[in-house]
Amino acid sequence: MRIRSSKTDQDAAGAMIAYPRGGSPVTCPACRLLDWTTVLGSFLGEGRVGVLRRLHQDRSRGREHTCSRPDLLHIWTELVTGHPEGAVIRSVTKAATINDRPVSGSTVHGVLVRRLVAAGIDPTGYSGHSLRAGFVTDAYTSGATAHEIMRQTRHTSPATLEGYARHYAPLEANAVTRLGL
Repeated sequence: MRIRSSKTDQDAAGAMIAYPRGGSPVTCPACRLLDWTTVLGSFLGEGRVGVLRRLHQDRSRGREHTCSRPDLLHIWTELVTGHPEGAVIRSVTKAATINDRPVSGSTVHGVLVRRLVAAGIDPTGYSGHSLRAGFVTDAYTSGATAHEIMRQTRHTSPATLEGYARHYAPLEANAVTRLGL
């Protein structure tokens, strides 16, 4: 997906960010992004009626990897070339109207809190930023290099990136542990 500009890209040079296919359709970032953009496209074309129709079709279809469906290739093409215009992840009103504005940080926080509570986790101390720090920490723990992580997060400095790695156990991401002594 093409990011036209961001907080860390004040000159709006843009960047291409990869969202690889996941092992399960339920957790596949590419499928989820494609599903959302089909809902957004339905809204832009037909309004709320289009969204309801799309959601009903998706419910009756079952769970498959939508990211590999050839009939949805045009949506991927639009994402890669920087279309549709405006934010991809947009705010939605209580009346199910999709706005042109990007989703706010407080909305992300609210969703995160609701999901944590549903999972039985105390949401105290979590924020939308926790997702970014968690990604960096898990990527390091899984053996990703700083360069690989920076390509995804668009950090420009390994020192800044290191501040996001939050290892809470002393033997986690420990060089001595890697030696296998």
